[in-house]
Amino acid sequence: MKQIILIFPFLLLFSFSVQAQTTFASVELSRNAVYPGEPFQLTVKTYTSTYFLSPITFEDFRIPSAFTISFSRTVSSGARIDGKQYASIQFYMQVYPLESGQLEIPPIKLSFQSPPEGVYKGKLQQIETNPATITIKPIPGNIEVNPWFVANEISLIDNWNKSIKIYMVGDIIERQVLVKAFGTLPYFIPELNFGENAGVEIYPKTEELIDKRNDEQAIGWKTQKVLYLLTKEGDVEIPGIEVDWFNPLTSRLTSSKIAPKTIQVLPNPNLGILESIRDSLNVAPTELEKDIVASDKPNYRRIGLLAALFVIVLFLIWNGYKLLIVAIERLKERQKIYRTSSEWHYKQILRNSNTPAEAINGINIWWDIARKDHYPASISDALKGNSALEIWLKLQKLNTKPNIKELKLLISELRSLTKTTNKQVDIFSINPKQYQL
Repeated sequence: MKQIILIFPFLLLFSFSVQAQTTFASVELSRNAVYPGEPFQLTVKTYTSTYFLSPITFEDFRIPSAFTISFSRTVSSGARIDGKQYASIQFYMQVYPLESGQLEIPPIKLSFQSPPEGVYKGKLQQIETNPATITIKPIPGNIEVNPWFVANEISLIDNWNKSIKIYMVGDIIERQVLVKAFGTLPYFIPELNFGENAGVEIYPKTEELIDKRNDEQAIGWKTQKVLYLLTKEGDVEIPGIEVDWFNPLTSRLTSSKIAPKTIQVLPNPNLGILESIRDSLNVAPTELEKDIVASDKPNYRRIGLLAALFVIVLFLIWNGYKLLIVAIERLKERQKIYRTSSEWHYKQILRNSNTPAEAINGINIWWDIARKDHYPASISDALKGNSALEIWLKLQKLNTKPNIKELKLLISELRSLTKTTNKQVDIFSINPKQYQL
């Protein structure tokens, strides 16, 4: 029994020396007090005296009377606390309080894998943050705005489907207003008031909310569309739009506005069309939603046609490529044949006869092709009794660049001999152009 008592403290000491580890987490708030709807940043910092082996997860976390969004960005760092080194991971949330008073932030339960000191195998660590409290200030009494809306900056963009200013009774105009709100979410952007005016009937359409947040701030876009049915002739004013918002950076109420727009409406002799237009605009929202859902279904027939068209185009491209290769090979073959013709050698004589020797050599090559064994190999023998013989003999004694005109005359005489005596001796001299590229 004594041995057990003596050994037991030793085992406890050994266990503590191997597995001692410090893990904890804290919460920091970016503000001490905010207004309802004004976001503040909640930063969660998690520490371990060893290192992290898994991402940090936390249970479903809710703050009563507040809307919370989490940002995906995390920051890894190291910190030295009370002389001890810790690895740290921090992430943050934005909290939007919904009403004034004291906002209690409950503890956040976290879990992650981290090995004890001296051990390399991870162990599940489960910790929780400290609770926190922040003051949500009441709306200033000197500010009258309904609904209450908080943002750092607002911009309004007004778009119309028609740019003309003259219309007729019964015309329909579509208006689209985009609200860009910085420092808040699209869900908090209030409904736009498109106003009322004689001569205009307003038919609202579905709105679109887009969350454009980044790692730095929340950004919300809200698009609202309406249809205006013009029912009265004359000058008609389309109401303007105004959005009031509280700027927490300046603690002031600010307004963003779109000015009214005046258009000219001409009479329409077919006034009976107004009722049918009203009926078409007063479609129940459920029916519109059905149409939208139906339009979102994949069109398999169209997909099949596009796939078949793709295969056909691919087939045509492949066959076109093969035909191009065959055409290139045929052109190369024709070029090769053409370079062995008398016509090609004739042109080479005219281009490259810079010296008598070059001219004589070129003419001899050309003559060997053109004569086709029907005339003697000697040009002098072939030209006996012909006036061109004198040019040939002169060329052999020449020391300067040959005269091109005389060369043409000489070859012309030799060519005429082959054509008059045997017209099938050289098909290239009969129709040389068919082999030119």
